[in-house]
Amino acid sequence: MSAAGASRRLSATDRVAVLISDLLAPPVSVFLICLVAGVAGRPHAWSGLVWGLVLAILCAAVPMSAVKLAKRRGTITTQESGWKRKRWLAFAVSAASIVCCVVLAVVFHAPPLALWALATMLVGLVATSAITAAGLKVSMHAFCLISLLMMLCVLFSTWWLVAVVLMVPLMLFARVHLGEHTAREVVVGSICAVLLVLLAAIVAPAAG
Repeated sequence: MSAAGASRRLSATDRVAVLISDLLAPPVSVFLICLVAGVAGRPHAWSGLVWGLVLAILCAAVPMSAVKLAKRRGTITTQESGWKRKRWLAFAVSAASIVCCVVLAVVFHAPPLALWALATMLVGLVATSAITAAGLKVSMHAFCLISLLMMLCVLFSTWWLVAVVLMVPLMLFARVHLGEHTAREVVVGSICAVLLVLLAAIVAPAAG
């Protein structure tokens, strides 16, 4: 069966759920977190944008490419054991990428806000990995998206809380409908993100 044939069998609701999951995938949220931290952390937008793009490529594009390469080589599959390997491969590559970014940021004097975002992401990755290892599959879609929105709330305006309230049920619908997570896993991912960013906000440097 071709991929095109399989996609034609999807209902309208299925397609909406897939679209939401793809548009709000963890690499997209992480990419935007890096861009926001880079631009907001520099008084000159262009230099901040360069930093944001460098960090975004290392923290978002590299892990995503590693997972896709592993799938292409057959290292991970669509079976349950393959998805577990995919999750841990993504965790490991993401952690290594963030550590490399931290070293790069320190050596080349990245904006303090970028370092703060990197440290927050690393702590969040360790925390969600520990929760997953304990037996609860945290939704990284929810965790990364809500982390992004909470960072926008901390750095710019509390009005971003409205987006948090709107996006949690949207993510619940998409991930639960596709069978990727239970409602509890999405809620836990969202709560972890809120708590992480609120704690990180205590030591957040000023934007600009």
